[in-house]
Amino acid sequence: TTIGTAPGGFLKLMDDTETKVRAEVDGTTVSLFVNEVLAVTGTTTIVGSGKVGFTSGNATVNYDDVVIKGTSPIIDFENETVNTIPEGWTTQGTGTWKVINHNGEKIYEGNGMSLSSSIYEHYIGTDTALESVVEVTDSPSAGGVWFNLRRDDSLGHIQAGWYYANNHWVIREYHGTSYTTIGTAPGGFLKLMDDTETKVRAEVVGTTVNLYVNEVLAASGTTTITTAGKTGFTSGNATVNYDDIVVRGEAPVIDFEDETINTLPEGWTTQGTGTWKVINNNGDNIYEGVGIGASS
Repeated sequence: TTIGTAPGGFLKLMDDTETKVRAEVDGTTVSLFVNEVLAVTGTTTIVGSGKVGFTSGNATVNYDDVVIKGTSPIIDFENETVNTIPEGWTTQGTGTWKVINHNGEKIYEGNGMSLSSSIYEHYIGTDTALESVVEVTDSPSAGGVWFNLRRDDSLGHIQAGWYYANNHWVIREYHGTSYTTIGTAPGGFLKLMDDTETKVRAEVVGTTVNLYVNEVLAASGTTTITTAGKTGFTSGNATVNYDDIVVRGEAPVIDFEDETINTLPEGWTTQGTGTWKVINNNGDNIYEGVGIGASS
């Protein structure tokens, strides 16, 4: 069913011409932008979650500078190698981050010495969220279990989590090495206990930061950090297990420059009759889809 059509006279899609296209859905509203101009909008009845991708219907199309916004699949580390840093994650600071086997299940362990962080490189953005089931196996007298939002090491970041120095869930705003506390859980709120799985989610939308513990709002605050950044974890002198991670945000620009010519790029799959591969076009690696019928 067609739910929206651009007005007559709107810019046409021309052969051999680069055109920037963005499709997005917010609630039940679907919008299509062409060269940053709204071309068409419509209302959908499809409200479930799903994946994103391209379909080429009998056309040969080149794709480059791809950006994806949404929520990651659950990251559970079952396909990762024990004693290594999992795909997509980087580390900072003094500490050990690795995949381990824990009760027959692969999880991500962070052993923080002073402040040690692990950052997820696949998503970036302004309105972001980070969720994980955490289990502390070695707690310090001072330090914390932190979730990072809008992390840009040159501009600052937001930290939300458990602070051992005062045994509270708090939200902090970092600028350089100094921070300001912008939210604190009320007295008597659920504590973070050793050897107990706890579901934690930190999220920021606009200037509002919320911290949820076991699906209950623990703390809220207002941030002055409005720039886009990455998400990740910081362990302050604690050994923490992370599992069932979900990240919401925006993928960095995908430009295929690190991919191998004539192969499918990392993270992409194909359906239907057609050929999808990385090619070199005028010295630039791009993703080409040759659709035979409808190929995605």
